[in-house]
Amino acid sequence: MNNGVHIAETDEPSMRPDLRPDLGLDLCEALIKRAVQTGRPAVDQVLADLPIGGKRVRPRLLLLFAAMGDARKERTVQLAAGMELLHWATLIHDDIIDHSDTRRSQPALHCRWGVQAAVVAGDFLLARAYDFFASCGSSACRTADTLVKAMSEGELMQLASGYHPERTEEDYFDCIEKKTASFLATVCRMGAEAGGLASHLRNAAARFGLALGMSYQILDDIQDFSECVKKVGPNMLNRGNDVVQGLMTLPLIHFYRSRQGQGRPPRRNCELPLESDRAYWRALGAAVVNSGSLLYACKAAGCFLDKACETMALFPVGPSTEALGSMINALRESQNMRKG
Repeated sequence: MNNGVHIAETDEPSMRPDLRPDLGLDLCEALIKRAVQTGRPAVDQVLADLPIGGKRVRPRLLLLFAAMGDARKERTVQLAAGMELLHWATLIHDDIIDHSDTRRSQPALHCRWGVQAAVVAGDFLLARAYDFFASCGSSACRTADTLVKAMSEGELMQLASGYHPERTEEDYFDCIEKKTASFLATVCRMGAEAGGLASHLRNAAARFGLALGMSYQILDDIQDFSECVKKVGPNMLNRGNDVVQGLMTLPLIHFYRSRQGQGRPPRRNCELPLESDRAYWRALGAAVVNSGSLLYACKAAGCFLDKACETMALFPVGPSTEALGSMINALRESQNMRKG
């Protein structure tokens, strides 16, 4: 019984568009490949295990918005490559912070090479990303600086919120806007600027990316609860699961709020500090799955998708808007799968 909410078995919500205009993605891939080859075997063997899979959502968004205008392909592709390398750097550091052992069904980089090597590899990717930004001018560097600061603030906010049941929805939304949605907002605006779109369309592009990113993160947080209904060996949760780390995501915040005056959450071992009572957090995660809180979070994700759709109406119909609409539809499908 999970109140009609189906949790898919996929690793993350999908945003792969069905349409693929000629954006320069192949050129972007070539730039990325060259950027992570140094010719030094000791370095390249670590970089060979980078998390290079994925859907290229960030460069794709940037290139789609740039294609609506009159962008210089060489500069735009460099911006897209830089943003993807920056994304890879955040993935490596996130896996270390979250104690995640896997990335895209493969051992995380720090599990293969150790934390020290993984941190340095992430720093290397950050430096290579800034090589691309610097070649595109000081404005690109300033944009990247603002983005990295926002993501860092969001990550620190999330770490500070762990094991704090009093966390509010407002705090949660502020956090995911900084740590996730700001990235998509930035690449969309950067693409619109590269294409020379009018100021109001640049702002609309940023709003689109923000709404898409908010929806994506909420759906990803819902997906995390799939670990609460699967058994892994003798334990109920995989290491690195948000719930067992006490991260107060939207389903958990709603669950706590809705339980006030309606009984108590699962019992906990009062002899242990809250952050050490893993059994309590496992049971709490399972209780959330059996409540209406996942459906509540699904509806919130849908509201952000609606905002993204409204924003798309401001742009002229064409291959780019069709591909962007396909991204929205893919996330909408993820939302519907979780609603059941």
